[in-house]
Amino acid sequence: MSTHKTGVVLSPKHYKNWCAEYVSDSTDTGGIYVILRHTDHWKPVTFWEVTLNEMEQTLKGQNIIILWEGEHTISSFLSSDNLTKKFAKKITENFYTRTEATMAFNLTQLAFDFESALVIVSYYVEQETYPDIVLSFEQLEALLLEYLTQ
Repeated sequence: MSTHKTGVVLSPKHYKNWCAEYVSDSTDTGGIYVILRHTDHWKPVTFWEVTLNEMEQTLKGQNIIILWEGEHTISSFLSSDNLTKKFAKKITENFYTRTEATMAFNLTQLAFDFESALVIVSYYVEQETYPDIVLSFEQLEALLLEYLTQ
């Protein structure tokens, strides 16, 4: 089995996107060859006998936060007409002020779990291709910074 996955790197900022080829005899483990695109070069990383989720966790342990391509919920959130620098500041300030439990956009909603420091990004209707995405406050802040500074 060979599966190709792609996406963007949320942080650190000097990585732009990533791609991976997952080669395995089973759906559980195998080799994953990941290439992280730096601003001026490519960084290859190989993982052996791990699942895709374990690969993502290993990268997180190295402070590399990735976002999978096809996460349409995030794309809808970022393409919202009212997502401006001013509103992004209001979102990140809400991490500390805890004034709003939810924030609604055109097609998405943010639900804040202040105790766990997590945000759930939901699409306005429940659809398989638009799953809820759970991000830490840090991940959401990095996503907003990356998106608004492009």
